[in-house]
Formats: sequence, structure tokens, C-alpha cells
Amino acid sequence: MLPEFLPCSGTWFYGSLAMPYMCMRDHEGAQLTTKENVMELNLSTAYRVFDHGVKRVAKSLLLSEPYSPSVEPQIQSYVTQRAFIIFKLDLLLFQHRNKHDKERFVLFGKNALYHYLFTKKNIPVEEAKKMDFHDVLLTVWDELAEFQIPKDVDDYLHKNFYFNNPDPQSISPSLRSFDNSEWDPDFSDRRLNQ
Repeated sequence: MLPEFLPCSGTWFYGSLAMPYMCMRDHEGAQLTTKENVMELNLSTAYRVFDHGVKRVAKSLLLSEPYSPSVEPQIQSYVTQRAFIIFKLDLLLFQHRNKHDKERFVLFGKNALYHYLFTKKNIPVEEAKKMDFHDVLLTVWDELAEFQIPKDVDDYLHKNFYFNNPDPQSISPSLRSFDNSEWDPDFSDRRLNQ
């Protein structure tokens, strides 16, 4: 038997975590989150998506192996933190796709981002398509900063990847901007949608 469904907190369902759609409420305080807006995120899928992000970030920063002993811990942590930001974007857009186009007829790949920017930020689709990845992150930064990854998933990632508090100032300014090559929305959506 499944545990009781709690729409505003994560609940284990046979090894996967149900994650509410940001526990939204209307102007009177009534909860808008429904069971249909919940995605199940299992730990192995979260690991694969996150690990793929780490590798893409490392490649963008010209690191062949981000966790080798020859790489400074500060750099390792910086790679992990960047991948974590991208992972949050992947989850945010996964929920957006599930709410607006569960079958992925239109909101596949980057189309979900364009739709999100259009509907949430009033950015015309053609303008959204011209934005570089760093500008996209700047535009949705408030949502990413507030986005809560389920505690169990967060704990699992922190246990399996090198998280620390990197000093972004210690990174070369030429490497601090996110590059378009760091994000693979098709991979993330395919994995998360399994």
C-alpha cells in the first residue's frame, strides 16, 4: 500500500520521490497543487541526469575528468555547483512540460524553455530563441534560487558528488559565464520522463 499523498511535502512511493509542482496557492490561499502535477523522481534517474550535467559543465570548462585528484577541490566544487543550477532548471522545466504538454507534442527540448519564458516572463518566443544560456539563467534566477529539490534527492546528490562552497571569484572571469554547451534539455527530459 502506498503512503498517504501529501501535496506540499515529498512522499516516498516505492523508491521514488513525489515532488509537488511548487505547492502553488491561489489568492485566497487555497492549494492549487494536484496529484496530476506531481512528478516521480527516483534517485538513480536524478543521479544520471546530474552526472550528465557535471560532465557537460566540465567539458565546457575544458576539464576532461572533473573529479580527478589533479583537479583542485575548489574547481571540483565549482563544476558541481554549476551542474546543480542546471539540474534545477531541468526540474523546473520538466514540471512546466508536465503541466502544459505532458505528451511532449510541442514542449520538447528547448521549446519548454521558450514557452516558459513567454508565459512566465513575457519574453517573445523569437527573442527567447536568441538568448544565450547565461542570459536565460539570469532571467529565471529568482525561480531557480527558490526552487526546492526534494530533501532526499538533494541529500543523495550531496553524498555522491563533491559539494562545497566554491568561491566563484577564484575562477577565471572568462570561465564564469555559463555556455550554451553546458545544457542538454533533450537528455534531461528523456531521462526524467521515463
